[in-house]
Amino acid sequence: MAVCSLALEDGADEDEAVAALLHDGPEDQGGQPVLNRIRRDFGSRVADIVAGLSDTLEAPKPDWGPRKQAYLGRLMTEEESVLRVSLADKLHNARSMLIDVGAAGDAVWARFNAGRDAQAEYFRRLLWTFETRLPASRNLPEFRRVIAELFGSKCAPRKRRASVSEPDGRAVGLKGRAHRIAMRSVVADRLGTAPCRFPRSAATTCHPTPSRRARNRSVPRADRPSVLPPWRPRQPGAAARHC
Repeated sequence: MAVCSLALEDGADEDEAVAALLHDGPEDQGGQPVLNRIRRDFGSRVADIVAGLSDTLEAPKPDWGPRKQAYLGRLMTEEESVLRVSLADKLHNARSMLIDVGAAGDAVWARFNAGRDAQAEYFRRLLWTFETRLPASRNLPEFRRVIAELFGSKCAPRKRRASVSEPDGRAVGLKGRAHRIAMRSVVADRLGTAPCRFPRSAATTCHPTPSRRARNRSVPRADRPSVLPPWRPRQPGAAARHC
C-alpha cells in the first residue's frame, strides 16, 4: 500500500497504481505463472509494468550482484510508468532501511543478501538512473535525501560549479549566463577565433579573458554592453577598434 500511495502522489494512473500493489508478486510469490494470472485478471499493461519491476522470475533467485546489475541496465530502457513505480518502491525500501538502521544500528545489514557497501553502490546507481530518466519526479528529492542520510553524503549527487582560469592561473567559479559566455570564450580561445570582450591594442592577437573586475575597469561604465556583441573579423586595413 505504501508503494501505491507514493506512486499516486507522483502522478501514477490507475494501471500504475495497480502494478504498484502487485509488483512483488511474480518475483517473490510464484514467478511466471503469477505474472500470467495478473495479465489475465488486470490486463497487459499492468502485467508489463509488473514485469518491468521484477529483477527475476526464477526460483531460486540468481546471485544478488548480477541480478541487480541486469536490473539497473534494464531500467535505462524502461518506459516512464515502470520508472515511476520503481522509484516509489525504492524510496519505500530506503525509508524502511533508514528506520531499521536508526533502531538497530549496522546489525541490520546482516539481514540482506549484500552488505552495506554493496547496497550503497546499488542505491547510488539507482539514484543516478532516476535522475537521468525521471528528473521531474515528485519523489526524487526525498529519495536523494534518504540515500544521503542512509549511506552518507557521498551517495548524494554533488553539483560542481564550473570554473574558468584567469590569466594568472586562478580558477573563478561562474554560474548561469556568465558561465556560458566565459566557456564560449575559452573554447574559442582554443580554436584560435576568440572574440575579445575588452579593448585591445593594434596587435592582431586576442588576450585571455580577464576577470570581471579587470574587464569592468577597462571599459567606461556608459559603454559596457548588457550582452556580448557579435564578433566580426576585422577587415584588412581597418583601424584597431573593439571586437
